[in-house]
Amino acid sequence: MNYKKIINTKIQKLLTQKKFNTKDTILFELYINIHLILYKKREIAQVSVDKIYIKSCISLLNKYYPFYKEFDGRFILYYPTYNISELNETFTKKFALQLGDFYKCSGNLKKIYKKHKILLRPVILVIFKKMNFELYAQMCPPLICEKNLVFFQKITKKFNKNLKNINKDINVILDIRY
Repeated sequence: MNYKKIINTKIQKLLTQKKFNTKDTILFELYINIHLILYKKREIAQVSVDKIYIKSCISLLNKYYPFYKEFDGRFILYYPTYNISELNETFTKKFALQLGDFYKCSGNLKKIYKKHKILLRPVILVIFKKMNFELYAQMCPPLICEKNLVFFQKITKKFNKNLKNINKDINVILDIRY
């Protein structure tokens, strides 16, 4: 099955709609993450879905991209040759590091907050018209965030360039939240 062609067709069909709802935004996030995986920009990705959409997402993925694991609304998408048995399922620092280089501050959030008191939240957002989602997000102590700001900007630029190939109106931005 040609997953690249299928997902690209799904993305194009979605982007030509006149109106978007919550389900469309979830599909946009799933399709973009699958696209990035298929074009080897990510090896695995995590997409969290509200409970009311879990069954429809499972149905869609089973039909068009069966390379995923679902954990109570948390979908882990992966490259077809990825050895999913090696996935760290603790959803802690080890898991975050498997998601990509972006995670410079992963760890026990309670301990990080207790030590630093103030945390920033660097977020890489993907935006198309009224749809947007967080491609990457983490909680960081301000000094670590500042130290890695250029790195976060590089990643953002890389994804922006890649997703502009899908549609010139897709924007990827870095947002630092408090």
